[in-house]
Amino acid sequence: MRKVVISIRSHNFPEQLTLVFDLFENLVPKTVERFVSLCTGRNSSKVSYKLAPITRVVAPEFIVQAGKIERPSPSGTQPSEKRLLDIQEYNDVILSGRNKNFVSSGLLCVAEMPEDSEYDEEIVSVSSPEFFITLQSLSQYEEKLSKYLVIGRLASDLDQFVDWMSQIKVDKSDVPVSAIWIDRCGELIPNANEKTEPEIVKEKQKRRKHHRHSDRKEGKVKKLRFVGEN
Repeated sequence: MRKVVISIRSHNFPEQLTLVFDLFENLVPKTVERFVSLCTGRNSSKVSYKLAPITRVVAPEFIVQAGKIERPSPSGTQPSEKRLLDIQEYNDVILSGRNKNFVSSGLLCVAEMPEDSEYDEEIVSVSSPEFFITLQSLSQYEEKLSKYLVIGRLASDLDQFVDWMSQIKVDKSDVPVSAIWIDRCGELIPNANEKTEPEIVKEKQKRRKHHRHSDRKEGKVKKLRFVGEN
């Protein structure tokens, strides 16, 4: 499972908030690839979520929305990475009923929807790579939210995230009144010389089969390195 890290900073707090997400690459590989490319800045336009503002905070009961890329690419042109969705992939997942439901909290979702879709007015659905994170179970809004594609989930401390966001002052439209932005973002990648969990399990099973015991030294759990926008 691929992982990304996003750090958020505000002038109102001395320390940044760091979030780690597990991405559902088996469910939506194309959308996940686009999301990762915007976390790392490794895309044709050389743009990323770094410095993108947090555009909406409805805490602690609803969502946090972010990812509006306002900077041009280094070449001075507008970035071509305007959207996250792969429409065919979106339709395949939504129409087949394979989209994750909103019973769980900490879900990472694409704010964009196809132009002919009906969307929730609480979530600005525009042709941009914005995303939102649910702060608690939103099962009561399942019918309204079910067409927003879920691409991952928060792997770090949800309570810390909710507490941090609940202190952000917002206006009547839930837009933060003080600057709050993505300060750092990227992908967490296993080191090439480290064994992954499946490899460790396979190695242990092989030892049991041939040696009838499992008390030998186990493989190392994989370590992760950061690739992205510092």
